[in-house]
Amino acid sequence: MEDENNFKNDHLLNSEESDQEETSLVVSNINSEVFSSPELKEEIENLFREFSEEITFQYFKSFHRLRVNFANSEPAAEACAKIHLREFHNSVLKCHFIRPIILNKKSNKSLELPKPTKQFLISPPSSPPLGWEQIEESEPIFNHELVAALSNLTSGGEIHEIHAASENQPAIYVHTAIDQRQRPKLEFVQTRCPERKSNNL
Repeated sequence: MEDENNFKNDHLLNSEESDQEETSLVVSNINSEVFSSPELKEEIENLFREFSEEITFQYFKSFHRLRVNFANSEPAAEACAKIHLREFHNSVLKCHFIRPIILNKKSNKSLELPKPTKQFLISPPSSPPLGWEQIEESEPIFNHELVAALSNLTSGGEIHEIHAASENQPAIYVHTAIDQRQRPKLEFVQTRCPERKSNNL
């Protein structure tokens, strides 16, 4: 009972803050059998008719939801507070208000431009902020010692062990490249043309 009173008070406060009243509910987590059974539809509608007779229903089978439209906000708040989390045919109903979209009368119904807070990210920035400095790119990393050690290795496709294997680490081997000048040239064998049979007329 205390939760229902708190729910009503919160709804009344929200209604006073907005220009439009919240008179529509969305009931979710409805058993799929309800949408194909007129008897079950009448049963779930009677749950809401206890709070008001001026009411309409809209079923959304694909989403397992029901929209309930009241004439005013007071019975809608009372119905939402009492039917929320009620068990109905092996499913727990969940009720939520549909908040109306309030448009500013002074606006032209168009989206406003975003605030220019990150325009300085354009390279180069047209108007950088205070304290912005250009970042200089560092030189590429080139390990001269590693290149010198690799050049001293004997070429010809030999394998050199750089690091021996241990219990926790694998071994590291370097395969040297074969000099293209020492590699024998491949000879391409020409495909023989098939013999042609002459037709004697």
